[in-house]
Formats: sequence, C-alpha cells, structure tokens
Amino acid sequence: MRAAKALAGAILLGLLGTGITAPLPASAQDQLALAQIMTGRFSSARQAGENPDYQAVELNVTPIWGRRDDGPWLYVEQAFADSPGKPYRQRVYQLRFAPELAGVEMRVFALPDPAAAVGAWKDPTKLGRLRPDELRRLEGCEVVFSRRGQWLFRGATRGEDCRNTHRGAAYMTSEMVVEPAMTRIWDRGYDADRRQVWGPKDGSYQFDKVAIGAVPVETPR
Repeated sequence: MRAAKALAGAILLGLLGTGITAPLPASAQDQLALAQIMTGRFSSARQAGENPDYQAVELNVTPIWGRRDDGPWLYVEQAFADSPGKPYRQRVYQLRFAPELAGVEMRVFALPDPAAAVGAWKDPTKLGRLRPDELRRLEGCEVVFSRRGQWLFRGATRGEDCRNTHRGAAYMTSEMVVEPAMTRIWDRGYDADRRQVWGPKDGSYQFDKVAIGAVPVETPR
C-alpha cells in the first residue's frame, strides 16, 4: 500500500514531459506505471469550451481483477458530459509487457452485457462475477505503447486491422498519449478507400485528469 501511494505521488508530482521523443528501453515495470497513470476520472470539458469541434466527454478508468497475474486489467467507460449514465463506449483493457514489441501491448475487449456494467467504475458490484474468458477480444485493435519519458507513454494501433463499421467505416485507428495530468486520444474511422469518415480531423481529444478515482475490483481467479 505504501509503495502504491509513493508511486501515485511520484506520478502526480512528476514532469509532464521530458523533451525525450525517442522510445526508452522497455521494462517489465512499464505496464504497472502505465496502468497507474491511466487510472482516474478524466474530462475533455476544458478543450470543448475552447474549441467547438470537440465535445465535453467524461472518461473513467479503474483497475479490476487485481489478484490476477496476467494484467493489469482496467475497466473503461466513456460518456458525453450531459448524459454520464449513458456511456457510448465501454471496454476492458489488459496491459501486457511485450518485449517482442519493445513496449506494452494494450489488448482491448468488449463486454458480454455492457448495460449491466454501466457505472462499474464507481460501483464494482455491477461487474458481478464477470471473468476474463467471458470477454470478446477485439483482434487487431491492440495499442502498443512505448515509454517516452519518466511518466510519459505514447501508443498507437498498427495498420488497418482494427475493424469498425461506424458511419460506414471499414477500420479505425487509435493514437494515445498518456501522462500524469492528461490522456490524449485520437480515434478515427476510415472507409475501404482510406477516406476518414468519423473522428476529429485536427487532433486528439484532450482528457484532463480531474480525480484519481481508482476503485479496486476483485473477482475469482
């Protein structure tokens, strides 16, 4: 517990960037640091107030299944700020140290019953006895992160393998920058002719961290 608090304190007091753009050598501890930074409550309200091309969105990320040794695992929920009880995206992420990829692989999973899990970031009982083998892995949507600074990670999907049909898309791409006080996410959908059909055109959504808000969830192994 003391180690976790010390790590959280170091993250919050750490520099947001170090000027390093090249990836740092991968370490097995990177997945733990990345999970710690990703956890919390986030809001894009400030960006939306400055730029009408972006909407106010709430992003909530909390660790789950802390007793497992194949994680960390995170439950993720995104909703528009004016309808927080109606999330438009719910996912489970598994972070895995991947030396063969020189970084951390974030595997993405869909829930079997998303409606039952709404609000699980603050009420873990909503996940009930859900197990990892009940999730549906979204093959091709993995995000591979590399460490770019002491508390700075950058990641992206690879190629055109993340299938997506929203608004006539054939696939989507995702780019993420994760640092102590902000997470940037740039999701875009493209049709079969590689024309962008959804998502911001000028840059990522910027989610300011408004609270740590971690709610540990334990389930059977």
